[in-house]
Formats: sequence, structure tokens, C-alpha cells
Amino acid sequence: MALQRLSVGWGNFRARFVLLVQRLGTKRLSAKRAISDTLQAGREAAKMGFYRVTGSQDIVALRRNLIEFYDLFEQFVDVACAAARTDVTQGLARDYDEFRARAQNLYPPLRSYLLAYLRVDVSDSAFGLAVCGRATDAFECLFCAPSLPALLSADDGNMMDRIERVRDALYRFGDHLRSKVR
Repeated sequence: MALQRLSVGWGNFRARFVLLVQRLGTKRLSAKRAISDTLQAGREAAKMGFYRVTGSQDIVALRRNLIEFYDLFEQFVDVACAAARTDVTQGLARDYDEFRARAQNLYPPLRSYLLAYLRVDVSDSAFGLAVCGRATDAFECLFCAPSLPALLSADDGNMMDRIERVRDALYRFGDHLRSKVR
């Protein structure tokens, strides 16, 4: 009896799935799947990451890294906004190159924690695919371009939203760490 219900349930699911694919088309379905996969990966990374932080010294070191990354992020925002308002100068390009090199070193250890607080958007993956040939999150979008002119020319109109979502994730993770130290 239970096996019969299971096979009927699977048949209904399969039929609904086929209808969904026909209605949405493969592009929208793959976008929804990408969001779902990204959210799931973020949840799993957060679980794995938070279990690694055990003592208050680990949290203090993590906060120090977060503060350094946040300061770097704010410098990037200043550079990107100045370049968007005026034009890319050698000084701004050099500042972006320095930001990019430091961010590529600082971000990987923080990534699993920050993704848990990031509001995910499909445009981040699309931007990364267009600029550096791989899917990226909002953080990586800021430093995946090889140069500042390349970053600005590839801007898909979502850069300010990306910056706000990154800032929000940094604030929320910082609040979480502050609550753990008290």
C-alpha cells in the first residue's frame, strides 16, 4: 500500500515538474535552480564555518579579519564611486589593483561565514560569468575584473545594489561576532 502511494506520488511530482518546465522554459528554471543551489551552498558553508569557531580567541581573530576586510571594502567603494563620477585615473586604477590583490587574499577565509549573511542575486553569477568566466557571489563581483576600467565597462546596472548587499552582509556578520564576544 505504501509503495503504491509512493509511486503515485512520484508520478504526480514528475508530471508537475514536466508542466513546470514547459511553463517556465529552461532559462527561468535554470535561474531558479541556480538561486536554490546557491542558497543551499551558503547554508551548508555557514554550518561548517560556524562549527569551526569554538573559542573566543577564534572569534576575536575572525573579527580582526572582518574589520580589515570591511576597511578594504570601504576603500573600494570610494575608488569605484570616484571612477564612476569622473574618469579612471592612474591613481584610481592603482588603488583598485591594490584592493583586488588584498581582497583575493582576505576573502577566502571569510567567505563561508559571509555567504550566510548575503542576500543572493542571480545577476552576481551572470556578472562573474561575463567578466571572469565563472559564477561569482556579490563579494567576488567587486574584485573579479582584472582592472577598474574592465569592472566599470562590465557593470550591468546592479553594482550599487551589489555594494549595498555586501555592506549589509558585513554589518550583519559583524553584529553576530560582537554578540559572541560579549
